[in-house]
Amino acid sequence: MCGLPAGARPDRFEAQVFRFLVIYQRQLGLREVRRFKNQLIDGALVLTNGTRVALEVKYQLGWDTACRSNWQIEWFLRRHPRERSHYRYGLVIFGAFGGDWRTVRVRHARAAGWDHWYRGHAGFHGRAIRISLAQFSKGNLLPYPQNRFMNS
Repeated sequence: MCGLPAGARPDRFEAQVFRFLVIYQRQLGLREVRRFKNQLIDGALVLTNGTRVALEVKYQLGWDTACRSNWQIEWFLRRHPRERSHYRYGLVIFGAFGGDWRTVRVRHARAAGWDHWYRGHAGFHGRAIRISLAQFSKGNLLPYPQNRFMNS
C-alpha cells in the first residue's frame, strides 16, 4: 500500500495511533482516550474541557474510505441518541492517501486528498457534527497542511 511502511497492517496502524494518543494525551489537550470494541467507530477523545470527539482510524484514505468513515460516525451517533448531544466533533486519523487522493497538487503543495476531504466529506451535509482529518505519519500527528504560497 502506498505511503505506508512495508509490513504495516491496518490493525497495527490503529494500535500505533491509539498508543500515540495515550502517550501524548496531555500535550494534545486530551483528558481521556477511549478505544471502543463492538462499536462501528474506533473510539472517542475527551478534551480537557469535556468536549467529546468521535474517532475513526483509517489505514489508507480515498473516496470510498472517506465515505465509509463518515457513515460509521453518523451511524454511531444515531445508534446512541443519549450520547449524541455529548459529541461536538468527529475526527478521522489516517496513514496515507490512496488512489487519486495521493496526487500532489503543486500549486497547493499538498496531496489532493486534503482538498477532496474538506470539499466533500467534512461539512455537515445532514450530520450533527463536523468531521475533521489528521494524518498520522512517522510517529507524528499532522493536521491540514498550510499552503506554502499563502504568504507570498
